[in-house]
Amino acid sequence: MKRFKLGTSLSIAGFAALAPFIAHAASEINVKGVITPSACTVNIPSGNDLDWGEIPWSSLNKTDFTTLPAKPATIVINCPEGTATKTAMWIVDADPSSALVGKNSAGRTDHGDSGRIFGIGMDPVTKNKIGNFVLKPVSTTVDGVTNTTTFGYNRDAANHMSTPSSRALMSNWAYYTAEEWSPLDASNNPASGTSFTWNFEVEPQINKASQISATTQVPWNGTAQVNVRYY
Repeated sequence: MKRFKLGTSLSIAGFAALAPFIAHAASEINVKGVITPSACTVNIPSGNDLDWGEIPWSSLNKTDFTTLPAKPATIVINCPEGTATKTAMWIVDADPSSALVGKNSAGRTDHGDSGRIFGIGMDPVTKNKIGNFVLKPVSTTVDGVTNTTTFGYNRDAANHMSTPSSRALMSNWAYYTAEEWSPLDASNNPASGTSFTWNFEVEPQINKASQISATTQVPWNGTAQVNVRYY
C-alpha cells in the first residue's frame, strides 16, 4: 500500500510540473465611435444678391449721408425633423476695413455705430470709403410662431460658447457684429425648434456726394457672411 501511495504521489507531481508550460496569450478588441448631431441647413430664400441698380451722383446728398430704401432679406435655418434644438446666429463683415461710420436713423442705433455697420467698398478715384449697410431685424419665427419684439443676444460671440439669454427690443438696434443672436420663446428664453426664420431689412447708406467721384461709375458692393451654431 505504501508503494501505491508513493506512485500516486509521483504521478500527481508529474502533472504539476507540466502546468507552467501551457501556452497563454491575451489581446483586446476596442470599440469606439462618435454620435454626431444632425446637421442644420442655412439658406436665404429671399435671394442673397440685393441690387439697388444705378444711383445718379446728382441724387446724392451733397453735405450729408444718403440712406437708400431698405430691401427685405430672410435667413432660414432648418434642422432635421425630430431634432429640436436651439440656435445662435452671428454675421461677419467680409470687408470691414471699408465700412464708413455714418448717421443713425431717427430713434435707432444703426449706421452711426461702428459695431453695426458692414463695408461696401472704396471709391477707385477719390479712394474714400463709399458708405455702409446695416441689417435691421424685423421678426423671428420658430416652428411657425412669430415674435416681432425681442431676441436673445450674447456679446461673448468670439468664443461661440455662451447661451444667449438677455433680451432687447428689435425696433431699436441694427445687428451688432460682436454678438450672437437667438430667437426667444414666450418666456424670453432661447426658443427650441426645428425651423427658424430671421427677417431683416438691409439698408445701405452712401457717403456725401463731395466724397464720391462724379466723373466715372463707382460700383459698390458688400457681403455679410451668416454663421449658425446649434446647442
